[in-house]
Amino acid sequence: MAHYKLLAVGCLYFFICQCFAAIVDSGAHPHFSYNSFRRYGPINWFRIWSSCAGDRQSPINIDTASTSINETMHIHYDHLSRTIPGKLTNNGHVPVFSFADQQRPVLTGVPHHEHDRYLLEQIHLHFQKDSRTGSEHTVDKQFYSGEFHLVHYNSKYGNFSAAVKQPDGLAVIAVFLKDLGRPAPMHVEELLVETEETHSAHASLALTINPSEFLPERCEFYTYPGSLTTPGCEESVTWIVMATPMSIPDVDMNRLREMKDIHGNPIAQDGNCRPRQPHGTRIVEANFAAKTGRKKLAFTTTSLSGKNSNSLPEKEGH
Repeated sequence: MAHYKLLAVGCLYFFICQCFAAIVDSGAHPHFSYNSFRRYGPINWFRIWSSCAGDRQSPINIDTASTSINETMHIHYDHLSRTIPGKLTNNGHVPVFSFADQQRPVLTGVPHHEHDRYLLEQIHLHFQKDSRTGSEHTVDKQFYSGEFHLVHYNSKYGNFSAAVKQPDGLAVIAVFLKDLGRPAPMHVEELLVETEETHSAHASLALTINPSEFLPERCEFYTYPGSLTTPGCEESVTWIVMATPMSIPDVDMNRLREMKDIHGNPIAQDGNCRPRQPHGTRIVEANFAAKTGRKKLAFTTTSLSGKNSNSLPEKEGH
């Protein structure tokens, strides 16, 4: 009898191993976790997604004392200051706003890829269970309440799926969030309020937003070559990390912390921030220098009529 039990256990073990191998080989990857103590937590992502062990991984801590100053860098948007329809979805990890309109904002001036045109694909948000450690990137080891990511793909590759495989395929603008004692811009607050309608995983609803309100008024940034911060961690991202945080009251951040993951648990329980990755030999550049009386850089945009504007329109709700 013991012999048959041992044989049965052996067969079960072989079956599980084969199934696990089939998952890995087929590309039907398991649902990753942000809990480091789980099998598919951040420290184990590389076992399934090999790119997660690369030497250009994100996020990182930005050490301002060692940044290289290049004040000639300046990014520019076309068709930014208008409302665009799309869909807000809880994908089980983050709230994601995906744009439906084909005439999306176009980002140019991306550092070291200045002549390429990057189309705004989506906006998503990273946060933790409280405001002390809610951002993915840090500046001089300082965390923020949360972090918006505006994800763009290089138009010369046709779509996001093709671009993510290329070293110059993506440009992501990161915007830090912090309670600065004033309201969030109108469309940002509306998006955060609507997350209450997408508490359960995979819930979605139609929404219209003005993407210009998801950017700070000043266009001072840090930039470095990196990766996506979720599996597969493709090293195809030029990061543009804005130096000025956006004001988001903690009461609005608390709305996000009610969202549920695929298991029905609050996303904020483990958060959705990947730990900082080794800096390696990468150079972090800044387009500004901390000197008294310096000119404050502002975004430049081109309207639908083709007229240039020196800065974004004044944010509603400020």
